Amino acid sequence: MVIPLRCCVKKYEWGKRGMDSCIARFLRNQMPSYTVDDDTPFAELWMGTHPSGPSVVVGSTPDQNNITLLNFLSNYPEYAGNVRVVTKFGKNLPFLFKVLSVRKALSIQAHPDKALAEKLHHDDPFHYPDANHKPELAIALTEFEALCGFRPHEEIEFFLNNVPEFKNVVGTDAAKTFSETADKKQGLKDMFTSMMNSSENVIRENLTSLQARWYWSNQSESNQQLETIRKVFVKLNKEFPNDIGCFSIFWFNYLVLQPGDAIFIGEDEPHAYFRGDCIECMACSDNVVRAGLTPKFKDVKTLCNMLTYNSRAPKEQHCQPMVVDKFTKSYIVPVPEYVVDAIEIGQEHISATFQYQLDAKESGSVVVVIRGEAKVQDQKIFTGYVGFIPAQTKLIISDVKSPLLIYRAYCRLDE
Repeated sequence: MVIPLRCCVKKYEWGKRGMDSCIARFLRNQMPSYTVDDDTPFAELWMGTHPSGPSVVVGSTPDQNNITLLNFLSNYPEYAGNVRVVTKFGKNLPFLFKVLSVRKALSIQAHPDKALAEKLHHDDPFHYPDANHKPELAIALTEFEALCGFRPHEEIEFFLNNVPEFKNVVGTDAAKTFSETADKKQGLKDMFTSMMNSSENVIRENLTSLQARWYWSNQSESNQQLETIRKVFVKLNKEFPNDIGCFSIFWFNYLVLQPGDAIFIGEDEPHAYFRGDCIECMACSDNVVRAGLTPKFKDVKTLCNMLTYNSRAPKEQHCQPMVVDKFTKSYIVPVPEYVVDAIEIGQEHISATFQYQLDAKESGSVVVVIRGEAKVQDQKIFTGYVGFIPAQTKLIISDVKSPLLIYRAYCRLDE
């Protein structure tokens, strides 16, 4: 069986508005009478058991209907997972599954490792609501823009040498030390920390100067790398004027993902999303350390101290899926809390006799239908459908009426 879920919608200001958001369209498909206001942002759909946005079960019996998925799994722990899973993670889902619909940039952020998450939660539970880490996977549903991880050192030095405003906010001494030191990781940390602690006047003056050169003059750059960054800067500075986060484009890899492309963001790695729709999966946590491109609480000291300062090429940020069979590929990450499968059935396989088996997993799993219409056993699924599959359950997809794309999250412990 697959059990329908009603899921929590987060209406953060950066989300796409009204029916421009895939999340609003999903809700309308689930509930045709649902009112979608054109000015309301629909930013995130949370699918899971996190207390800040728990999913609710739509069951067939009174004891299985209109209760949170967390309470449901407490009543039916065998649905959460086998003995190994429940022993490790409890009667819970160890992951949080999301759909994001991004209109403007999210904050420059990183997620703490478990030790730091525990400390932050203990010291400041209001801003850090749980004690778990949050390594996350993002899979593009549309063309998707993101910043992820520190650029290679030579690229950062290129910007220091070719964008005087960037060098000004970094500080001449810190830039010189970085260029001359053999310990590039420490030099990068010192330089980044120096910039993040620049005065508001220095930030404002140099953003104004860069805006004058790159926006008001509408001047293109002959260097392609600079021209790409110029266009991104113009968008960011318009959305977040006088924000230090506008300089993040010189530090972090700028990626444009195509549908199906994925990035894995480990603990203590900087990132931000700019535009587009994506699937996201993470360890079950809502801990975020922010330091720019946001009106929310910023914790600059913690962010500067926690980052890994690992520099990698853009292609090294990608998570390549493993092909399981003709219809399924798996995005396997280096943490046990989750794996995400993409199940895609194209137009050429639509027929009255077509069937495809969803294999049993040792944990419960959550599925979301991104497009298409079909049946799973006797349950109709459609674009925007979200459901829970109990552990150890095999299911058959049949009666596919239109090309189908499903994402499925579950945990898989190492053998």
